[in-house]
Amino acid sequence: MKNLLKLLSLTGFAVVMTGCSSYDYYQVESNFKMSAASDRLPATITKGQGFEANFPRIATIAVKAPDFCVSESQSQRTGTARAETNVMQTTCGVEMAQIESSLAKAGFGVISWKVLQNEMTVSTSHLEAAKKLKADAMFQINSLERGVTQAGQDARWDRRFYNTSGGGKVPTAVDSYMANLLDSYAKQNEQAMIAGIEVLSASINASVTLVENGRAIWFYEWNNVQSQEDADQIVANTYVYCIDGYCQPYTPQEYATYNDQLVQGTSDAVSIGAKAADRRRAVHDKLMKQVVEDMVGRFTL
Repeated sequence: MKNLLKLLSLTGFAVVMTGCSSYDYYQVESNFKMSAASDRLPATITKGQGFEANFPRIATIAVKAPDFCVSESQSQRTGTARAETNVMQTTCGVEMAQIESSLAKAGFGVISWKVLQNEMTVSTSHLEAAKKLKADAMFQINSLERGVTQAGQDARWDRRFYNTSGGGKVPTAVDSYMANLLDSYAKQNEQAMIAGIEVLSASINASVTLVENGRAIWFYEWNNVQSQEDADQIVANTYVYCIDGYCQPYTPQEYATYNDQLVQGTSDAVSIGAKAADRRRAVHDKLMKQVVEDMVGRFTL
């Protein structure tokens, strides 16, 4: 009789164990990483024939603004702009003032672009106008742009895996099969996160021409793209549960602690942040200032 009871007990235990399932909960933390400032492509600078001999004789520079202040040709030509890139229209006044100020700080006499443009009413060309104004060289801004590109280009996602089965968040290592599975779910979430996020840029293409003979002796080109330091941190969290090898993403539920205490009212804090357009303008201004300072600094080296 005792042996029969033992047999029945073991049989029941085996049935119970067979019905148990293995549950695993994972969290994938994805951090969006744009190119760092140190990884950005530097400016392209070309010194033409006669630059070294003529540079010491340049004391006064006339500054010429672009013929128009919005252009897609520069970004498209260099390949830095894709089909989804838009070039924002901008007036040239602020940027041109920055260029003139930087040249003046470098020790040059500066003839403003507005003065040069006014002289065109009685001159047939900008070089002729610059010569009448006693300039030694003309700093010609061929293209000046503020660009907007969709995030995801020249960037990456760094992912970390965590096991949350015990209610905590424990870093974990998984095999290649599980890693690929978690990656596939995380990628879907990541694409949704960056769908409306923009990457900003500022670019200048310029050249310096000698007034006396019209010879171009120096060329500059740089598309300064927003770096990680200038962008908001983007983190995507993906949650996945697995039952006996079958996995599915899920949204964790957070339940508030029930409190039956009566209250007489509630309040919500109101915070008014900076407008998106203002933040965009601030980043664009910073990028453009970096280009201007780099351009003038490299010209005077």
